[in-house]
Amino acid sequence: MQAPVRWFAGFGLATLLVAGLVAAYQASQTRHAAEADAEEPVVAPTLIHRTAEGRVVLELDAAAQARLGVRAARLAPGVATGETPAMAAVLDPTPLVAQLDAIRAAEARVEAANRPYQRLRQLHENGLNASAAAVEAAQAQLAQARIALEAARHRLESTWGPALASLEDLPGNARRLAAREAALVRLDLLPPTPPPETGTALDLLDLAGRKVADARVLGPGPSTESALAGHVLLALVETNAAALVPGLRLTARFKTPGATAGFVLPRPAVVRDGGRPWVYVQETSTTFTRREVTLERPHPEGWLVTGEWPKPVVVAGAQSLLSEELKGRIRMRE
Repeated sequence: MQAPVRWFAGFGLATLLVAGLVAAYQASQTRHAAEADAEEPVVAPTLIHRTAEGRVVLELDAAAQARLGVRAARLAPGVATGETPAMAAVLDPTPLVAQLDAIRAAEARVEAANRPYQRLRQLHENGLNASAAAVEAAQAQLAQARIALEAARHRLESTWGPALASLEDLPGNARRLAAREAALVRLDLLPPTPPPETGTALDLLDLAGRKVADARVLGPGPSTESALAGHVLLALVETNAAALVPGLRLTARFKTPGATAGFVLPRPAVVRDGGRPWVYVQETSTTFTRREVTLERPHPEGWLVTGEWPKPVVVAGAQSLLSEELKGRIRMRE
């Protein structure tokens, strides 16, 4: 009888030991899961919806705003000196160089035709061996060469405008343009903006509003119709021209009399989406909407904007808001 008793006693101890190990494992797993949950921060999702007017509204609580570095403030009033904007495009000087080469070739043909004409004319006037018919034929060739020269000059003026065609040392300037030591820029003014005087200084800015070069107005540009239905001018860049590659699109601004009052929009407040500038307006303590802006007048601290701005504008963290909005749009589509 002692052997079965010892066997049952051993079996009972083993069962209790296994049960204890299982309970300890389960407790350990429960503790690890709780610790993992405690380590993961609770982040409130950004809520996004559309109003009845179609505007996108972002909703972020105070914690989410702090996490994104969002800060809003009312725009301060300011004044900007008078400046007129224009669209600008860097022109390719290769056609200009080719037309100047054609003019030089036409001038050489005039000179080549003039020499035999003058020789035959003098011989004929002195009664030497030169018939009137030969003189007339040489004169006709000279006239044709002169007509070709005038046509080449007319093509240059009609293509590039009278201001460039009459520019002092045009061949030398053309060589500098071809070597990227200078740059030629076409300006399209918004109607009804009057054209500035020849020699007026202007700033060239990239699409982000950063100044890239100085230029001066040469005068009226080609007589082709402007895409903006305004005046067309040509401007010459003589410093920092190497960065202006042909085809580059810029904006130009030249000073005009007077000043404009408005509100100062800090540069960090502006974000770009779809190629257009926007700012975020704080509608309530937790909601934000996007508003398109027109950046026409630079200010030392950013841009001067006009119109009504009664609500705070996001001046820090605007790019983070745009990222949140774009992510929210993706979720809305899904």
